[in-house]
Amino acid sequence: MTFPQIDCFLAVLKHGSIAGAARTLFLSPQVVSQHIARLEKELSVRLFSRSRTGMELTAQGQDFYEFVVRWIGLHNRTLKSIHEVYDSLPRCFNIGVSEYIDSVGAISGGIVDFSHKRDATDIRCTQKDNQGLLVDIFSGKLDTALVCGDQIAPYADLSIEPVAKEDLRLYISGVTDLPDDLQLDSPELQAVFRSLPHVNTPYGQWSAQGWAEISRRVNTFLGISPYSYYSVPNFRSVLACIRTIPCTIVCDARFGYLREEDGIYNIPLDADFDLCCIWLKTNENPLVQEFIEHMKWYYS
Repeated sequence: MTFPQIDCFLAVLKHGSIAGAARTLFLSPQVVSQHIARLEKELSVRLFSRSRTGMELTAQGQDFYEFVVRWIGLHNRTLKSIHEVYDSLPRCFNIGVSEYIDSVGAISGGIVDFSHKRDATDIRCTQKDNQGLLVDIFSGKLDTALVCGDQIAPYADLSIEPVAKEDLRLYISGVTDLPDDLQLDSPELQAVFRSLPHVNTPYGQWSAQGWAEISRRVNTFLGISPYSYYSVPNFRSVLACIRTIPCTIVCDARFGYLREEDGIYNIPLDADFDLCCIWLKTNENPLVQEFIEHMKWYYS
């Protein structure tokens, strides 16, 4: 049963003929007849009978008409409720992104996709350090913010919701004679790891203990002791390091461009860190939860 079939049924009932319905709907009589015939076939009943005065409802047609009246009323009330809810939604939604996430990388895909689905909402994104994001959330300037896991300590007034797993990876640049299928336990990688400086890339306020744990995992995988460690402050520093100096880098790459770089070895590591949405518990903007569910779906 389709809307055109319902329209044709009601028009035939109103005008008492196929021809009259066709003129009203700007359709050919053949098309109107086809819609009525398909509707009767689907319902397995005769809806109209012909008489000298025109087409009249059968008993089954009368029952169907009463059903259509109730259905149209329910449909219109539902649409009205949807419009009322939609009209009550905020027209602006403010998202903050940690400066330790590449905001023009893959993270932008989920935000852009959300904005396409909410095209009537003015969605704005700003990028700041974590302290700036917290200040703006508590002052109401931001509805929610995206931060990497373990950067935000639990706050009584904040809700923190993981939306995706971070993708911790080991990157190696400055070496040209390694095989394409380089593995973590390969002798070639162990030799390179000993010969190049290591660059840890803490995203925000990661603790020394957190990075020590990452280093422990890497060293466990490789079965070697670390050579040396440096620290760079954010994602753009990672890009600068990996493009200009021979180094190995441990960082989260899900939301950046490093995967697309030629001549850079890219090896996944196991780590349980999350990308999180944070927001003020008293924020009643319904788009916050909608945004969180969308991001979970987008990165699942």
